Order: sequence, then structure tokens, then C-alpha cells
Amino acid sequence: MENLFFLIGGLALLLAGGETLVRGAVGLSRRLGLSKALIGVTIMGFGTSMPELVTSIEATLSDAPGIAIGNVLGSNTANILLILGLAAIVRPLSASRALRGDLVVMLAATVLGGLLLLRGTLGSLEAIILLAGFMGFVISAVWRGRAQDEVDDEAPPSGSVAPLVYSLMGLGMVLLGAKLTVSGGIGVANGLGVPPSIIGLSVIAVGTSLPELAASVAAARKGHGDLALGNILGSNIFNLLAILGISAAARPLQVPDRFLSLDLWITIGSAFLLLILPALGWRMPRIAGLIFVFLYVGYVSTMGG
Repeated sequence: MENLFFLIGGLALLLAGGETLVRGAVGLSRRLGLSKALIGVTIMGFGTSMPELVTSIEATLSDAPGIAIGNVLGSNTANILLILGLAAIVRPLSASRALRGDLVVMLAATVLGGLLLLRGTLGSLEAIILLAGFMGFVISAVWRGRAQDEVDDEAPPSGSVAPLVYSLMGLGMVLLGAKLTVSGGIGVANGLGVPPSIIGLSVIAVGTSLPELAASVAAARKGHGDLALGNILGSNIFNLLAILGISAAARPLQVPDRFLSLDLWITIGSAFLLLILPALGWRMPRIAGLIFVFLYVGYVSTMGG
């Protein structure tokens, strides 16, 4: 019962902390006049991935590689099939072609991460490769973002103190929530006899993706397709390059066999499903969203076997 309380309480803190962190980060970004595409891919994408980051690091240090890696794979799959699907159901998405480069980077990061995971172990060499790729993406994104003319058309806050406070407060909530989530998740897995890798792929992966869900659905409702899609692309890039890289740098990770036989390929396949976006003129209708959610439900149903 105590472990279940920790798990639920940790997920709640992750959700609240992630939203608070993004609110502060977006407020600061507006003060700098950054474009919506850059805000979506970097500030929102990276900010909403903070729960995945601290959860995977905590799992790595707790010697639970199944949760650390499963969290990344499960979150990336949930981001595309479940979260982007739900966002499109709420309101059909319409994004700009400014995100073409980010889509290519996300697909490349997915392939790179997949190839490294197929080696069976993520160690120092793999960490260097992943983190180098992440740094290259950040530099490229900032350069492209500053070159864009489109900036956020909402009025910036009157000062930068409040956004900074929100950012720091959200980060603290995320850190505490991650610790509780991993502790509760491992306890629940042990108590029910469920492999930690399955907990990482399902409960924790979806739980740490709740900030992405809240941000993308809210952006979709307001007609900000760039923010909704950019949030997903940026989050998936951050998960694969930064989170896997940092986790592997902290401690070598042994890849569970299940990931290599099924879940990795589901993650890769869901990423390449996003190629329908340029094919549809960077629009995602409700029917596509329904199909994505249906595919995710089908994937989740395989976790019991």
C-alpha cells in the first residue's frame, strides 16, 4: 500500500511539476522573443521531458535499467501514438513546415538510439555518441530559431522573476516526484511479480509523459499546431539523445531482451508513422488521431504476455 501511495503521489508531483516548469520556461522564452517552433521543440519539448530525465537517472542509480530504458522507449511511443493522437482528436492539427528539420532529426535520433540499443549494452562510448548528437541538435535548433521571423504573438510577462520562480519550483517538484515514482514503481513491480521493464514501459512511461499530454492537448485546443507537434518532436529527441546518454554515462545499462524483440521496434515504427505529416501537407486529421490511439491500445495489450 505504501508503494502504491508513493507511485501515485510521485506521478501527481511529476505532472504538476512538469506543467509548472514549462509555464516558467515559456514565460522566460517570451522575454527573449523566440519563435513558436523553437519554443515547442526546445523549451516545451525539453521541459516536459524533465520527468523522464530524472526518473531514468534515478532508476539507473537504483540499478533498475529496465525502468530507465523502458521509460524512454515507452514515453516516445506514448508521445506519438497516444498523446499526439489525442491532441489531433481534440482538434485536427495544422503545423508549419518549419518543423521539417526537427522531424528529420527525431527520425535520425530514433535510428541511432535503436542501433546502439541493439548492441545489448549502453556504456561510455554510447553515452558520448548520444550526448554529442544532442549538443549538435541544440546548437542547430537555437541557430535556426533565431533566424526565424515568427515569434510568439502573446504578450510577454511584465518581468522575468515570476517565470524564474515557476521554473525553479517546477524543477524541485519534478525531482521529488521522480524519486517517489521510481521507488513506488519498483515496489509495486516486486509486490505483483511484474518485471520492472513492463512497469517502465507502461505506468511510469505514461505517467512521466503526462506533462507532454497536458501541453500538447492545450496547444491543440488553442490552434497552436507548431507547439503541439514541436513538443512531441523535442521531447522524443531529448529522451533518446540526452536521457539515454546521461543514464549510460552514469552507469552502464544492460538492455532487457524484451526491448530488443518488440518494444524497440514499436518505438521505431511509431516514429516513422509521422512521415504521414508531410504527406498530408503538415496536417493531422481526427481520423489519423483515432488510428494512432487505437494502435497504442493494441500495443499496450501486448504487455501482459
